[in-house]
Amino acid sequence: MTVPLLLDKEDLRVRLSLPYACARLGIKLDREGRALCPLHADTRPSFRFWRGDAGELLWWCDPCGIGGDVFELIMRVEGNRFPEALV
Repeated sequence: MTVPLLLDKEDLRVRLSLPYACARLGIKLDREGRALCPLHADTRPSFRFWRGDAGELLWWCDPCGIGGDVFELIMRVEGNRFPEALV
């Protein structure tokens, strides 16, 4: 019998990088880490990365006025809740 390996959210966040998730979601980043926002009809790159207070890499879109961590991005782009975003 195989026992599944359980990881907590913080461990997963470290293992699943935001740039990797962007690539998997089809978000094409420029050299400065900006892209067209996948959440609205964007014509100029408004999606960007920034560092949070704890040094974690986060994303933000100015016109949308939203951002977050890698899980928030996956949930918003794919229309999932947190448990489905882990799969």
